[in-house]
Amino acid sequence: RRYYFLWKEIIPPLIVIEFVSENGEEVRDKTPWTGKFWIYKTVLRTAFYVIYDVRLARLEFYACRTGEYQLIPPNERGHFPIN
Repeated sequence: RRYYFLWKEIIPPLIVIEFVSENGEEVRDKTPWTGKFWIYKTVLRTAFYVIYDVRLARLEFYACRTGEYQLIPPNERGHFPIN
């Protein structure tokens, strides 16, 4: 679905997927309190953050490890394991 309201759902999502059609700068913004990257990591604390670039058909898969999002490469089958 398009929107998530933490105050309604109480439980943060396990994974957030952003679809971008421009350069995707706004979804990679790490600015405290306003940047989406920062909000998902610090406020919602989602375990996984995925950015799908519609123009390039490219997927960026981030996993929160030790409090920071790390870019995870696909495995040998082209999959991104969630563990």
